[in-house]
Amino acid sequence: MCLFINLLLKSNIAQTALLLFARTANEEVQYKHLLPGQSLKKQKALFQVLNTQAENLLKSTELPYFIFNARHQQGNTFGARLYAAIAEVFSRGFQNVIVIGNDCPALLPVHIQKAANCLSTQDVVLGPTDKGGIYLLGLTNRIFGKIKSLDEIRWQTAAVVEDLNFFFAEKKVSVFFLRQHTDVNQPTDLKKVVNAKSAQPALRKLYFSSLSNKKPLCIGSLQFCLTLPSISHLVFRGPPVTVL
Repeated sequence: MCLFINLLLKSNIAQTALLLFARTANEEVQYKHLLPGQSLKKQKALFQVLNTQAENLLKSTELPYFIFNARHQQGNTFGARLYAAIAEVFSRGFQNVIVIGNDCPALLPVHIQKAANCLSTQDVVLGPTDKGGIYLLGLTNRIFGKIKSLDEIRWQTAAVVEDLNFFFAEKKVSVFFLRQHTDVNQPTDLKKVVNAKSAQPALRKLYFSSLSNKKPLCIGSLQFCLTLPSISHLVFRGPPVTVL
């Protein structure tokens, strides 16, 4: 059973629910290391910031929302777990569901609102990333009722947008695309996001504090200094509220 929060809904937006489909910070550090050379504590703190930012985004929209982390997801594959989570939200009587993750810090309330508005005339809304994935998936109950599985999508690859476009085209469903954003799956993605003007202060502060913690290594009489995350990683050789 899930705990439903944000109960005071405005009547004009009660038909759309948000779904945060993400792992907890403890779960994320098992799959992703976005701060090379930093401690597990620092890595975990980063994902806590990303999760908090995503949850605050949901709250700011004034839409009802649900949070599914790995402990509450059901299914043996990513597609099966996502399908089950969406089905659970639709089972509560909503006509539209908008799914987001914790890996797109550039996502703003205005983007969520645009997706919600689009679902009044479109059955599917996608927010594409710059690497072929998606940061947002919006579906109406009408089209979701025709979907039996999401397993044929190559999730967590650069083919997600391509697969979803083909998937819905086969069902003769038009797709509305939001603007492209960067999702954070690699250290280079994180660097790009924190250097953007829209970067959240908490995320930027944590990132740059991790850089300042790097240790200098001086070699020989020339005092040739290298800035390294940790000397132990140097090798002298050649060439990843509502709680359900």
